[in-house]
Amino acid sequence: MVFQDARLLPWQRVLPNVVLGLPPGAARRGRESLAAVGLAAVGLAGRERAWPNELSGGEQQRVAPARFLVREPRPSVLLVTHDVDEAIALADRVLVLDDHDSADDDAADRDESR
Repeated sequence: MVFQDARLLPWQRVLPNVVLGLPPGAARRGRESLAAVGLAAVGLAGRERAWPNELSGGEQQRVAPARFLVREPRPSVLLVTHDVDEAIALADRVLVLDDHDSADDDAADRDESR
């Protein structure tokens, strides 16, 4: 899950924020290596030791996708848009968020020949 807010722990540097939630059995070096790869993928290579308040707003936002990437997800694309029609046209699955942090989760119902 990727939130619109950065949702970073201000008392932790970037690297611990990225590996947050990984299984505790993962070796420290392996966790750090995964975090470095995830951060590089979102343009934050070299920022592992930065504090969240040292990052720009955009950099803080990119920590969330890095956190997602260290979990080695299946190949996928995350599209964030305010245009519901665009989401329905492009996605296999659409989550519609409202003001109350809940979501309607619907698989797109359309012709698979696109």
